[in-house]
Amino acid sequence: MKLRLNPKRFSIFSNSERADKIEHHIEKSIKKFFWSNVFKTKTQALFEEIEGYYARNKENQSNICDFNTFIKHWTEAHRGVIQDIYLDIIEKSFGVLEGPLYIMRGTSSWCTKQDWRNTPRPNRGNNV
Repeated sequence: MKLRLNPKRFSIFSNSERADKIEHHIEKSIKKFFWSNVFKTKTQALFEEIEGYYARNKENQSNICDFNTFIKHWTEAHRGVIQDIYLDIIEKSFGVLEGPLYIMRGTSSWCTKQDWRNTPRPNRGNNV
């Protein structure tokens, strides 16, 4: 499955309105994910949500990685929270994380102060 990427999605906005546009984009992507019953639409919505989280972290973190690496961290951090069938498709396109995990499991915030790799995965019972 080909995921549509728009790396300059938020660059057209001024600094004052960028944060609001990012938050609106994240909310819209989450709603799209939960309201859809179509596998491709749900996967694309999840991918767009990750784009929003990356943009949010990039606004607030000076030591953030590149987008492709962030996706690997995000998908690993959300194992057990989001169904594996969607995360597997995204990992198929971007690869699997090797090395330390810098996003605490179940969150979307970038933090290089600790490696979260060996923390237990949440068990929400929603994996197929």
